[in-house]
Amino acid sequence: MFLGRNEFNAQTDPISAPFFFQINRNDYYDFSFGLRCLFAESGVVSANVIVPLNRDGLRADYIPTLEVEYAFSAPWNI
Repeated sequence: MFLGRNEFNAQTDPISAPFFFQINRNDYYDFSFGLRCLFAESGVVSANVIVPLNRDGLRADYIPTLEVEYAFSAPWNI
């Protein structure tokens, strides 16, 4: 999956830098991939990694995520 965010406005706080170094805005582009596995009758385990495609801003090299989800059934009938 491709994820992106474009900042159309200039940054709110001016950055004091030499004349050859201008920062106008940050554009973030990421790629996300992962897998999902069904276990039992109502459980899901998924793992995902988000990898940046560009180097704008202060960002991690990759962001791993792990999800465990389980739907419990109620012991009573409604």
